[in-house]
Amino acid sequence: MDLLGVTLNTTDVGTIMNLVVAGLATLWGFRKVIKTLNRS
Repeated sequence: MDLLGVTLNTTDVGTIMNLVVAGLATLWGFRKVIKTLNRS
């Protein structure tokens, strides 16, 4: 297999990973707020 001429586009992967991390952080924040509100 000759893979010397193959270039992978990693910008799309980076963008998707940033969206996933942002989504997880948002969900984590919502859970923290809900837990805090339920204690009172």
